[in-house]
Amino acid sequence: MILLAFSSCSKEKTPLKSRNAKNSSLVSKKYDNEIFDMDVIITNKGVVTQTIKAGYVGQTKIEYSNFMRNDIDSGLCVSFYKNGKLSGKLTSNKGIMDDKKGTFVAIGNVVFKSPSGYTVYTEELQWNRKKGRIFTDKYVLSVSDKKDTLIGEHGIDSDQNFADIIVKSAKGKTKVNQKTKLYEENKGF
Repeated sequence: MILLAFSSCSKEKTPLKSRNAKNSSLVSKKYDNEIFDMDVIITNKGVVTQTIKAGYVGQTKIEYSNFMRNDIDSGLCVSFYKNGKLSGKLTSNKGIMDDKKGTFVAIGNVVFKSPSGYTVYTEELQWNRKKGRIFTDKYVLSVSDKKDTLIGEHGIDSDQNFADIIVKSAKGKTKVNQKTKLYEENKGF
């Protein structure tokens, strides 16, 4: 029995169709690769630091490099780990990940939950993997398990474990411990 297989390669990118083409914002774009049900584990010296799961990813090679830009659609979940323990979980509708810059942007219905009992809600949240920082300039609502609320009208800036948080133009009520830093745009302290 002889089995013959023929294949061809083309440099022209073909338009993609996501599983749910009617609801996908990526339908008309062209990509080098596409991934369905992505599940990535990021490690540092063999220790898991993050996991990323996404429903759909369209990848484009960044010119003059071996890096990719990843347009994420159909749901996104990033889990953060510190010393092998879950230190936060981020979910959103979609996102953009730039492997070369080490940046990640979660977009649409963004929710970040920390093990310390805080849940952060916003429309966009950026994560710089190289610096280990999470930030946004968008409106932020933070609610604790104890129902304390804190609103950052001009965003937040935090380490990726939400242990060192700067809330810009804070309003609301919350208990502040020694590790929490508050920043008021005009006053600063």
